[in-house]
Amino acid sequence: GSIFYMIQGMWMCHKTDRTDICAQPFGINTPGAFAFVSSIILPVYYQKLKYDDNNNPINTEEAADFAWKVGVAANFVQGAVEVAFAVIGPQIQQGVPIVALLTSLASIGFAFLLSGPMLDEA
Repeated sequence: GSIFYMIQGMWMCHKTDRTDICAQPFGINTPGAFAFVSSIILPVYYQKLKYDDNNNPINTEEAADFAWKVGVAANFVQGAVEVAFAVIGPQIQQGVPIVALLTSLASIGFAFLLSGPMLDEA
C-alpha cells in the first residue's frame, strides 16, 4: 500500500512538474494493531518471561525480543493472507453488504466521538 502511494506521488510530481507533493501514508489499522498486541504479542511475552524466587522477572529483554520476532512473523503471515485473498476481494465486496464492511470503521468513529466528553469529565 505505501509503495503504491509513493509511486503515485512521484508520478504526480512528474506530471505536474512540482516538487512539493507528498504521498498519502498508508497508516495503521488500529483494530488490527490492538488485536496483534492483545492476542499475539502480550501472551507470547508473558509466556516467555521467567521469574526469580521473589517473583521478579529476570529475562525481560529476551522475552521482548522473542515477542517482537513472533509479531513480525505473524505480521508477515497476515500480509501473505491479505495478498492471497486480494484476488477475490471484489467478489467478497459484492457478496457482503457495505454496512457490514464499514462496521469496524463506524465503531472506531463512535469511540472517538464519545471519548472527548468522557475525558472532559475525568
